[in-house]
Amino acid sequence: VSFNGTAMYMDKEMKCPDIKSRLSTREEADGEECLAAQQEVSSCCFDQCHICEDEEEIDAELEVYYNGKTMKCTDVDNAFNENSVFADSQQCSTAKEDFRDTCCYTAPATPCNLCKRGTDYFDLMGINYVSFMDKTQTCADVSNMMFKREEQGSEACTTVHDEYFDTCCNTKCSLCGENGLEAGVKVNFEGRSMTCLELDLGLLIEAGSEACESVTSQFADQCCYEKPETPCRICNGEGVGVNTEASVLYLGTNTTCDSLSNYLGSREEQNGETCKAAATDHYDTCCYERCSLCEDGKSDWETFVQYEGKSIACGDFEWILRGQNVAADSDKCSAVKEEFYEKCCYTAPSTSCNLCYVDGQYLEVSVDAQVTYQDEPKSCGSLYNSLFMREAADSEQCDAAKDELADTCCFEKCQLCQGGFMDTTAMVMVNGQEVSCQVLENSFSKDVIVAGTEQCNTVRQEYADACCYTLPDSPCRLCGAGSEVAAGETVDFYGTTMSCTDVANKLAMSEESGGDMCSSVQADFATSCCFATCPICPSGFNLRWEVDVEYNKATISCGEFDGIIKGNGVMKGTTDCLSLQSTYSSACCYNYATSSYAPGSSPSTGGSPSNDGTYASYSSGSGQADVESASLVSAAAVSSPCNLCEPGEVGINAEILFNGVETSCSEVYHFLAIQTSEGSETCTMGKNALRDACCLKKCDLCAGGGIPDWYAMVNVNGNSMTCLELDGIITDSMIEAESDQCNDVLSVAAPACCYVPPEEPCNICKSDSGMNDVLTSVEVTYGGTSSTCGAIFNALFSREEQESETCAMVTNDLAEQCCYNKCSLCGPLQTNTAVSVEHDGTQLGCGEFDSYIFASNFIVEGSEECAAFQTDYKDECCYDIACNLCAKGDTIYTPKE
Repeated sequence: VSFNGTAMYMDKEMKCPDIKSRLSTREEADGEECLAAQQEVSSCCFDQCHICEDEEEIDAELEVYYNGKTMKCTDVDNAFNENSVFADSQQCSTAKEDFRDTCCYTAPATPCNLCKRGTDYFDLMGINYVSFMDKTQTCADVSNMMFKREEQGSEACTTVHDEYFDTCCNTKCSLCGENGLEAGVKVNFEGRSMTCLELDLGLLIEAGSEACESVTSQFADQCCYEKPETPCRICNGEGVGVNTEASVLYLGTNTTCDSLSNYLGSREEQNGETCKAAATDHYDTCCYERCSLCEDGKSDWETFVQYEGKSIACGDFEWILRGQNVAADSDKCSAVKEEFYEKCCYTAPSTSCNLCYVDGQYLEVSVDAQVTYQDEPKSCGSLYNSLFMREAADSEQCDAAKDELADTCCFEKCQLCQGGFMDTTAMVMVNGQEVSCQVLENSFSKDVIVAGTEQCNTVRQEYADACCYTLPDSPCRLCGAGSEVAAGETVDFYGTTMSCTDVANKLAMSEESGGDMCSSVQADFATSCCFATCPICPSGFNLRWEVDVEYNKATISCGEFDGIIKGNGVMKGTTDCLSLQSTYSSACCYNYATSSYAPGSSPSTGGSPSNDGTYASYSSGSGQADVESASLVSAAAVSSPCNLCEPGEVGINAEILFNGVETSCSEVYHFLAIQTSEGSETCTMGKNALRDACCLKKCDLCAGGGIPDWYAMVNVNGNSMTCLELDGIITDSMIEAESDQCNDVLSVAAPACCYVPPEEPCNICKSDSGMNDVLTSVEVTYGGTSSTCGAIFNALFSREEQESETCAMVTNDLAEQCCYNKCSLCGPLQTNTAVSVEHDGTQLGCGEFDSYIFASNFIVEGSEECAAFQTDYKDECCYDIACNLCAKGDTIYTPKE
């Protein structure tokens, strides 16, 4: 595509790169719009010259002289694009002839290793310099070029190896290796007296050779010492320094305290007798309490002051005072504190002052603008940081700074997609560079492009068509009801590799349901990207949303549990799905038409073990109606199986004696579960006899308080995982509660996995007009990190108070992108949750439309799709609040007999 070319498109003149970006992100390759554009703007396309052939690589590191200036090989190709140099032109042929040998190469199958000799590999001395290709280069540069371009054993590799091996590769024998060298100790070597350092430097023999091993074994005891694991510090303790100007007599020799400290630190252990003796003898002379300007406070690195004729940051005082051996009780320390403490030191406030939070609105900071604050010149960026670190949000200083300087330092940033949404995958050409629309809008902060200005309007006019879109009234769904997007799968999306999640998000945010684009993508990618989700309830049974079950030690409703299964991507018909249905369907599923529970382990107030050893139980919150329904199930079905281990314990598969027979804990566990009931005499006897041998109290992630956030991420031993996955590892590893291993895990994981829920949770979709719903799968970039709106919503809901500053800030920034007014089947009427209706061949409870169908498909109130559901099911599912004879105002009275 021509870099500088323009063409008429959509009735206006546009740059060719912008036309390309718009078409590639919005149109099908074989669609009418694309085919028409190919004919209409063919002037934008040309066969561009490239230095290298298709099968060759271009060296991004090397430079050549082209068009009057030195540039990298890759920049030459860019210049061809900018200047529309054709592949069949004489200019292209000349450039290839001049630069191809330098810039192009075919990657070797076995790369040349400069420091390989025979079967031995030696360390590269990368900072050594050599003359290579007529210029001075480091050995690292030479090694990288040979590794990238030449085959091991080739003529070029052999030639360079022979010439530069000795200079670039470290083959020299080391007297002490990784141990310390006693540099000044004298030894006798081959009839000559020399220091160990001279001997080490003179060993011009190869490492690993017999001669090297002979010398090192002969002199190791005299010349080498083992470095301590915990080095000796004679002035040990926080805030205690070594007086570098003082001297003491040590082992008959006059030495400075600094030298003594270094000597002992390189040889002696902190808890060794030598270290203790030296500290006792010389602490008073060598050690002093260092002067600290801010002591327990913090230094303001943004503030600069004049000290001893130089301008220094306040944070530099700690190092300067340490280097000058200034003691805490000295006059100099007192003088420095008296002069600079107020300017340089502060105590961090509980709520920070935000200079640009004005009248309830968060504005951008004009970082480079210059102002005068407290009689000193500052940039607005420096002032903003200083106030944020030092002043409280409700302080007089904060209010005064806002009144005086907010107009100069703060501005409302131009929004590229005002009234719409940004396509974060779209690319546009800006000043000759291809950048994402998100990067373009981020640059408005740095360039101080203010909302409402002519500059803002010009940028919008130029880029809004390529970057912005509005949400469709009836969003296209890649996967139909009862199926979900396979999050880990990727597909070739018409020439671009995309994840199935990105494809689904793109459709939902930009295409109408039933449109040509929607239907085409569904036909092409539904098979690859969608899978049937595991329903808790079998066909013909309704989900009992209000019933609670215990899952992984957390009590949740069946409705929430159904969402977790879908979120975990459990597929219909799999072993995992069948196991979950077997364990939970009886508690969670009910056929209102036949007044029967789903088959499986029937509901009870006890619990039943699942296949993975977790303990499942449920309790109903629906009162007498549930008791009556439960009475329809036989007594044998209601009794719960015997569970050898208590909740919070895991089974150990140990070898045991049971009734005089050698067996295993797992066999007994299985026998008790299928042959006896909880509370029976046999069950109780089995527990009393075997529980200690067969059950282990598992390490509880939140034993120290709080409740678990199973889907929070935690890093343990360099591995990132969810807290739920970590809990599974703890179970599999049989880590016992209160053990050292458990305590080690909890010290790392508990802060990330456990939390105390807020009293009034933050809801970023709460507005003055009511509660909106979350577009859970929409991805946003916030605070430099990409995440989904659902993940951000859940994190804030479980951690932050509604009235907190964090909640207000995120709500202000993300509510427009993440929240929508979800369709309500019954609106102001009541939903009859006891009624089920047929939808797409499946029986659904009326309550499932709002909680599942509308929520999972992001169906918006007022859309055609919403209206269609309301028309079809409102009469059967909705009713007005019944008249209560004995209700008056907000008071309910008791009827008289």
